[in-house]
Amino acid sequence: MNRVPIFLEESQTNDEYLIVDPYRIEHIKNVLRGQAGDPIKITLINHGTGVAKILSLSPQEIKIQLLSLTLGKPERLCMLIGVCRPPSMEKILEHATTSGVGEIHFFCAELSDKSYLKSKVLREELIQKKLLDGLAQSASGSHLPRVSLHKNLRLALDALPNNPSRFMLSPKATAWFSDYPPCEEPVFAIGPERGFTEKEETLLLQNKFLPVCISRGVLRVEMAVFHAQAQLELCQRLLSQKISETPLR
Repeated sequence: MNRVPIFLEESQTNDEYLIVDPYRIEHIKNVLRGQAGDPIKITLINHGTGVAKILSLSPQEIKIQLLSLTLGKPERLCMLIGVCRPPSMEKILEHATTSGVGEIHFFCAELSDKSYLKSKVLREELIQKKLLDGLAQSASGSHLPRVSLHKNLRLALDALPNNPSRFMLSPKATAWFSDYPPCEEPVFAIGPERGFTEKEETLLLQNKFLPVCISRGVLRVEMAVFHAQAQLELCQRLLSQKISETPLR
């Protein structure tokens, strides 16, 4: 946990916050070994990142004072992911949040194991915990991604933002992200372990998804997600660099 998550609802005054959650109290006391007067890095959820000072500690609560806050922005990446093995979904929720994602749409693909829909990983309280764990490991991220579950691909597509830059992972693809123009708000679709059916691929193509390849090898679902995130971030950085280097006329 690089940063301790803080919620706006925990505010006592304009700059003081009271933590009563045992998990965070234990982390501050036993992992960070925090003492009264010590500074700690914090993330004010859905607002920004900053530094706070510990005012007081007890086994039941910790009071902190916010010293500085840098406002953050929601991430722009949207991911469409076929329901897969619960351990994979658990890793995606946590580590994709660390890397930066704005929306995660899980959907029951035709080749998804339907029993996975009953997994505790998809319970709201565990989703929230994994998102917070992921955000706490982020150096600069401050906003929790929106997570939703859909019965099938068509319903998931109906819920997507109307972003023009859409990509889907396909074993038939020969193009990489770098072969397309850099984009600011990408949508990336990936199937479950057994991939998309031809019917699903056709539906994605009809919805203007471009097939891409992200590795020469066959990857686990969660590794494919992380590969895609890293490559899309690089493309976004190249776009930002190109814009900054464009001379004014």
